[in-house]
Amino acid sequence: MKTNRRGILAFLALSVTLFLLSATPTQAEMAIINPTADSYVDTARPTANFGSSANLYTRYNSQANRSAAIYFKFDLSNIPRDSTVSEATIRICLKNMIGRSSVILGVYRATSAWNENSISWQTKPVGPGPLTSNTINNAPGYKSFEVTNLVTGWLNGTYPDHGAFLADGSQKDYVATFYSDESVSNQPQMVVYYKPPSTSTTGPIEGLGMASGRPPLISNVFAKDIRSENATIVWTTDGMTSTRVRFGLSAAYGDFFSVDNAVLQHMVTLRDLKPGRTYHYRVSGRNKAGMECLSADYQFRTPPAIVEPIDSGLLQLGWLRLVGMGLLVLLVFGGVVVAAFEIPRLRRGEKMSFRFRPRG
Repeated sequence: MKTNRRGILAFLALSVTLFLLSATPTQAEMAIINPTADSYVDTARPTANFGSSANLYTRYNSQANRSAAIYFKFDLSNIPRDSTVSEATIRICLKNMIGRSSVILGVYRATSAWNENSISWQTKPVGPGPLTSNTINNAPGYKSFEVTNLVTGWLNGTYPDHGAFLADGSQKDYVATFYSDESVSNQPQMVVYYKPPSTSTTGPIEGLGMASGRPPLISNVFAKDIRSENATIVWTTDGMTSTRVRFGLSAAYGDFFSVDNAVLQHMVTLRDLKPGRTYHYRVSGRNKAGMECLSADYQFRTPPAIVEPIDSGLLQLGWLRLVGMGLLVLLVFGGVVVAAFEIPRLRRGEKMSFRFRPRG
């Protein structure tokens, strides 16, 4: 049996060509920006500065009459002034929350300048608001706050950009700990989807359906035909709109697929997904009048990768797609794995050949 195995292995030469597909790219319209400054202020230490802290806090304590708020500043200079902002979100990653299962936090616009290395409760800027509020639960992970109008105002010069702050809106006893920009990972982010002035819509978009007095409505959003590396997203609009899907491994998305043809029934197949991962996605579209519709965040999970064998009698070659675009190659003889090795990273469209030879 050993002789037969060696004979088979000695003359076996197998070549594997990998084609890695991805969604059709479109123009870059997204910016992910980390803070240029962040800090928190606390009534319990009204003159203390926490600009170098790896943690940020919001809190409320009714007995001690204590509260804390978080301040951010983001550099938007790489986004052209007068850009059309379709969506802007502040994202902050929760470490833990004590005392409540959920709380309400509001976003406020800071109306005067402040410095990360000197801001304290006594010197903090104030501002109108809240501009938006969100109920966050105590599950660790990123929490999002929609600030589209705020970012639009900063970019078009309606008011100066002195940053924003996040403060309690529940007045129920709790303390929440978040990662700061000084953390090694999970830093706060500003995610902005925009079109520069040269490509912004200033009037009706030709071929995108009839104008309407209100934005189109989205319904029946769901994912189907979910595979290890692809899934199809479908939805309906009550007016003719373009087709766009933002998707990624978190609510920051990061990838998008866009088609300008105006339709009522929308279908997009997302490719080059990672097996065994949860994906977030959000659909949108724009009608002839330039009015945009935007869905809530949805999720689906891809199934794990499966072994795809190449049959050669008793000898089989199989592979498993790994997270991070790697590959685990398996050599199977008589149903038993006799050899395996990992290729950690592959480039898109890369062709790879390899040969198995016996030792000795």
